[in-house]
Amino acid sequence: MKAPDYDNTGNYIFPPLAGDESYNDGAGMSRLKIASRFIHANMPLGTSSKPILSIDHTYDVTAYILSLPRGNKEGREKNFPDENFRPADYPVPEYFGNDTKALAKAKFDSYHK
Repeated sequence: MKAPDYDNTGNYIFPPLAGDESYNDGAGMSRLKIASRFIHANMPLGTSSKPILSIDHTYDVTAYILSLPRGNKEGREKNFPDENFRPADYPVPEYFGNDTKALAKAKFDSYHK
């Protein structure tokens, strides 16, 4: 949902979760662990100090959101060139070669076996 002053500011009341105007695949929210922490603490709208979603429901919502199409950040494979310092949930194809299972595990963690 765009803010009333969107034409002047580019601000959103609720930012898009997918598509060209959403965050790209290099943003922190594109990582399972970061997105799931935010979703657990803040969804549904009105959640206060006690989370409403169970952990399982949180991961279900997060995995669904992360499966939606979004823009690509060019050069994101350069963000963590040393595999010893790479987050486990940063799904960059160049980091995994042809290992599609490892790539899916990085993106969806416990959802992919």
